Amino acid sequence: MSRNVEIKARVKDLEFAKERILHLNSELCKDSDPKTTVLNQEDVFYNLPNTSTGKLKFRKIEGFPPELIYYDREESTGPKLSTYHKCEVPENLSVVLTKALGTWGIVKKSRTLIMVGQTRVHFDNVEGLGCFVELEVCF
Repeated sequence: MSRNVEIKARVKDLEFAKERILHLNSELCKDSDPKTTVLNQEDVFYNLPNTSTGKLKFRKIEGFPPELIYYDREESTGPKLSTYHKCEVPENLSVVLTKALGTWGIVKKSRTLIMVGQTRVHFDNVEGLGCFVELEVCF
């Protein structure tokens, strides 16, 4: 089991937010050329029994093996503690899970990742929902 704390916020101007974080990163880390990674990902969420408090998703990221992720976290505003399990899986597992459990949502996003110390800063452009910044620290 792994854990992280994350906070998400909707932003109007993703590029402005990125510039501010890059500036902050260069001041804190004296890193004039921080590594940024662009990830195109799709998450498929599956129905689970009412007895489950968590969520199950199949994640595809271009250029990486698919992952199955089960996580549990409060649905509230502000910072959230999340516990999760994830593993690499074959791509065709998505078909089996869809037939067995059904799906309740698909989220497609373009994500830019910048590391600021131990914090993963995600700049997300989510299809149909808009732009978000997420700060995530893994334990």
